[in-house]
Amino acid sequence: MECKLKDITVFYELLGEGRPIIMLHGWSVDHRYMVSDMEPLFRQRDGWKRIYLDLPGHGRTPGKDWITNQDKILDVVLDFINNVISGQRFVVVGSSLGAYLARGVVHHRSASIDGLLLTVPVIVHGAKRHVPSRVTLVADPALVSELEPDEAEVLQLGVVQSRKVVDC
Repeated sequence: MECKLKDITVFYELLGEGRPIIMLHGWSVDHRYMVSDMEPLFRQRDGWKRIYLDLPGHGRTPGKDWITNQDKILDVVLDFINNVISGQRFVVVGSSLGAYLARGVVHHRSASIDGLLLTVPVIVHGAKRHVPSRVTLVADPALVSELEPDEAEVLQLGVVQSRKVVDC
């Protein structure tokens, strides 16, 4: 589905019916990352409308020249929420950078939020952030070369590159 906002069109996938949950993925992936992580939790739970959006510059939502920082991305997310679930109470879920943005959603929309889930949250973003160097313990270049580009990009971020990891 598409949500046409003033300066950008945001792609999203809507699954289920009921209380809205806004799902915010992390950097360099798209909404499918959240779908694969979250949907198993809803196999036996009805009453939830899961809204998985592609953040600007990810998946099927284009990047725009005017989006120059995380505050601009947050503005898009808030505008999206206003358009897709206007006036409704909701839950917000964020993973990694999506968790960073979810904190911004809570700051701006706390009166409408019934819950918050942060997974692997970014607490400090950008140059002030200190993280160890990424290490791949098990590399499989042949497997990476067989995958679609977006899947290969995600797998290359992993500590273990294996068929089992891809199939999860």
